[in-house]
Amino acid sequence: RRLANEAIDLDPGFGLAYSLLGWTYLVEGVFGWSQSPEKSLSQAVEFAKKAIALQDLLDCAHGLLAYFYSLKGEWDRAVAEARRAVEIAPNSERAHVYLGQVLIFAGRPVEAIPILDRAIRLNPFPTTTTLAYLGLAHLFAGHHEEAISMCKKAMNVNPKYLFAHIYLTATYSAAGRDEEAHAEAQELLKLNPKFYLDSLKLKFKKETDRDLLIRGLRKAGLE
Repeated sequence: RRLANEAIDLDPGFGLAYSLLGWTYLVEGVFGWSQSPEKSLSQAVEFAKKAIALQDLLDCAHGLLAYFYSLKGEWDRAVAEARRAVEIAPNSERAHVYLGQVLIFAGRPVEAIPILDRAIRLNPFPTTTTLAYLGLAHLFAGHHEEAISMCKKAMNVNPKYLFAHIYLTATYSAAGRDEEAHAEAQELLKLNPKFYLDSLKLKFKKETDRDLLIRGLRKAGLE
């Protein structure tokens, strides 16, 4: 955030810096790292819109809006912004992840899978986020082995990425592999001893998707 503000001071017309600034507010709002998460999210969308007003061809700014709208349950707007990101940057892993992520939370995991597969083809060294989202898409599509494989690949990239552990735990439970689910839940708690289910501020269009995730985590011993 400090560096983004320094960049804006140097060039008030630098849209990318406003987009980066917006992402910092979105992250702190989602994870509850600020005194007012709602205010943080409001600031995030303000900076995203400022970035787009200055430079419309910023996939990261449209991706930020897509994430924000998905948190608000405005699914059509979220998908539209994510598709705009892909139109702007058709060869970008990141842009495809924005779209894949939004489709997952909009209850369309089967559509998300080829989008995220393409993200991996665009970047042979995909980020842990890409792999974890692909794991989640496979979980909701009922492809347990594929979901497990992707979550493990995500943890190979970053063993401390909490959501990979969350999705893997839920997948083990959904697959009836209870012993592995309990073991993975313990690994999750080692990373974040204060983790609890209500801290998951994830918005799903379909309650059945959220229930699948929460039920799997609870079955593994998490509260």
